[in-house]
Amino acid sequence: MKQRQPKRISFSELREFFKGDLYSDKHMSFYTKGIGVFYQGNIFEYDIIKNDTPYIIEDCRLSVVTRGSAEVSINMTDRNITKGMAVFIGTGSILQVKSGTPDFELCGMMVSNERVNMALNNNIPPALGSNAACLLLNIDDEEMDFLHSLVRSIWELVHKKSYSDDVLNGLIHAVIHYYNYLNNKNESRNENGKTHTGDMFDRFIKLLNAHSCTEHSISFYADKMCVTPRYLGSVVKEASGVTAKEWIDRAIITSAKIMLKHTDKQIVEITDLLNFTTPSFFCKYFKRITGMTPQEYRRN
Repeated sequence: MKQRQPKRISFSELREFFKGDLYSDKHMSFYTKGIGVFYQGNIFEYDIIKNDTPYIIEDCRLSVVTRGSAEVSINMTDRNITKGMAVFIGTGSILQVKSGTPDFELCGMMVSNERVNMALNNNIPPALGSNAACLLLNIDDEEMDFLHSLVRSIWELVHKKSYSDDVLNGLIHAVIHYYNYLNNKNESRNENGKTHTGDMFDRFIKLLNAHSCTEHSISFYADKMCVTPRYLGSVVKEASGVTAKEWIDRAIITSAKIMLKHTDKQIVEITDLLNFTTPSFFCKYFKRITGMTPQEYRRN
C-alpha cells in the first residue's frame, strides 16, 4: 500500500500553511506571536491533517474536545479522545491520526517553545515539560467551561489591534498551570485504582520513547525496571495485547519513517542513528516489518 507522505506539525509550518498572521473563517483559527488559537471546529477538514501518517510534534498543543471522538496514536500508544477530555501533546511526541467522527470538534491552542518559555520564565511543570509529554485528562463540565473561557480570552486578546505581551503571557501561564492542576488531580484520583500491570506498562513505554533509537533489546528495558526480561514480556503482553518485541519494533520503525520522510539523511546515517550494525541489516529489518525497503518508502 502506498504510504502518504508525512508532514511536520510545527508552529512555523502551520503559520505558512494558513498564509499569514491572521486566518479567520468559520473555524476561527488565528496565528500570531508564537501562538495559534483554534477556538471551534473540526481539524480533520484541513488538508494538513492526514490519516495514518506519523507527525512529529515540535511545539506543545493544548486542547479540549467539545464534541465527537477520534482514534489516534500518541507515542506509539493507541488512544481514544472523546468529548470531555483535555489533551496536552508536548514537544517531541509522535502523533498519528487514525479516524474521527464527523462531528469531532475541539478548542485549544498551539504554542511555540519560545513563547512557552517566555510565559513561564523557563519554569515549565515537569509533567508538561518532559520530552514527548502527553496528557489525556477526563474533566467535568465545570472544568471544561473554565478551560474554554481561558482559550476564549486568548482568542479575544489576540484579535485586538494592540495588546500587551505580558497579558498574553499571563493567560498562557494560566492555561498551562491549569492543565498541571488537572493532571495532579487526575493522578490523585487514579492512584489507588491503577494496577501494578498498568504501572509497569506505562514505565516501559516511557523508557521506550526515551531509548528506542539505540536500545533494541528487551533485556535493556528489563534491567532498567529491575525485573527479568521474561517477566517484563508477560506484563507488557497482558497490559496491551502486544508483545514487548512488537512495541520495540514499532518504535524503531516509527523513528526510521520520520527520518526517511522528514530529513535528507542517507541510509548509512540512519543506520548509525538507529544503532544497526550495517545498512544491509537495517534495510532487511525495515523491509521485514513494512513490506518495502527504506528507499521505496522514501520515494512513496
